[in-house]
Amino acid sequence: MKSSARTNRSVLLLISLAVSSLLVVATEAPSTAATYTWFQGKAQNNRMLYETNGARQFSRTGVAGSVKATGNAFRMTVWIGSASSTGRISAQIDLGYLTTKATKARWVFDVDPTDPGKLEAGVCLTGVSSGGMRSSSEPSAMADAAKSTVPGAELGSVITLGGQALRMVGKTPEATYWTYGDDAGQQHLVADFGSYVASAAVPVAEYLASGVELVSNAGRGEQDRRAILLPPGFTVQTEHTSLDFEHVSSELITATGSSENERLDLVGKDGTLAAVRTLAPVS
Repeated sequence: MKSSARTNRSVLLLISLAVSSLLVVATEAPSTAATYTWFQGKAQNNRMLYETNGARQFSRTGVAGSVKATGNAFRMTVWIGSASSTGRISAQIDLGYLTTKATKARWVFDVDPTDPGKLEAGVCLTGVSSGGMRSSSEPSAMADAAKSTVPGAELGSVITLGGQALRMVGKTPEATYWTYGDDAGQQHLVADFGSYVASAAVPVAEYLASGVELVSNAGRGEQDRRAILLPPGFTVQTEHTSLDFEHVSSELITATGSSENERLDLVGKDGTLAAVRTLAPVS
């Protein structure tokens, strides 16, 4: 995490969007911003969706996408420029500054990526400035202009942003992780990498059964960064995967690298087993 100020600015951008479709941006941009939906309809499995000409009229800070599906055999990936975020059913990524980088998205049925089936999906630009097109360069003063609301936040800290109470569930040298449940019945996992924020969400019932998984990549030739928010009362057995997962806290495990559909076994206190198919690479 580059700074607690940048952490809270970035998380505020992402969570305010999820709550009200409006988000607060730093002083270099207009005071409010909105979303612009560039795709809403049935999309084919494993078929890339590209930003429309209408969407190109607007600068943006990020992108969000979702597919109407259930279970852990699906994944939605969104890109802004070369940065990406992947989650089960939904994914978001926010750069925290206005840009003209193009967005795209794709949903995949992991069990059979060649299946030609279609599902309802939606993709939108986030942080669209009300003033129209803006510069694509990142203002260097944005981090300095942001105001820190929770300096020195630690594991278990709770911050209220956008009307939601976010709880920190883990911290690594690369990122700080938060979680919250929204009024729509979804559990969110948010990863703040300082230079960008990634997020994924699943219905609470699925979170309780198999957790929330997030894969993200800054798009600079780095390896995928993975995190799983474990369901309450579950631990994970990692011997069935080649990925080197680290127990960051009792609720969070993380790993770096790519792996095609490896399995993780979650074990409840009562011996309940839950096999989770890990998300495939986003490339």
